[in-house]
Amino acid sequence: MARTVDNEDERLRRIIMVGKYVAETGSSTRKTAKYFTENYFPISNYTVSDYCNRYKKLEPSLKDKIVSSMKENKPISVEDENVKQRVKQVIKLLKDGFTLEEITNLLQTSYWTIYRDISSRIDKLVGTEITLEELKEVKNILSSHSSNNLNVGNSSFINQNRDDKGRFTK
Repeated sequence: MARTVDNEDERLRRIIMVGKYVAETGSSTRKTAKYFTENYFPISNYTVSDYCNRYKKLEPSLKDKIVSSMKENKPISVEDENVKQRVKQVIKLLKDGFTLEEITNLLQTSYWTIYRDISSRIDKLVGTEITLEELKEVKNILSSHSSNNLNVGNSSFINQNRDDKGRFTK
């Protein structure tokens, strides 16, 4: 986790470093955060975005490059057909008894992408792609998974509510 920078000179140095890097490379906030964390200092995606916004004010001539990079690397929304289809596939797999970890493996997608799909994107599909009842069912399934995870100390946990393939059952 990135720590707070108390020294204003150091903060300004970092703003300039990050801003120049993004302007020159067109790198996303995520890739920039990873690069700087691995090579210079710990920094979060949010802080990279904040530093880019500050850098635009320091170097107005590079504002367009920064804005362009941030727009190009903006996360894809649920309006994208591929994202929409993945969210619907995640819903189906959850209803079929798969856990989030199993779904990430099946879809070869990161855990956090699947988590974002079900924590925020799924709500945006209610009324157009899924029903309110389906949303409630998915939320109940996730709640059940969470409850089962809390029962890890229980010796019957391993087989509790699972079929012969180890998937959760209703």
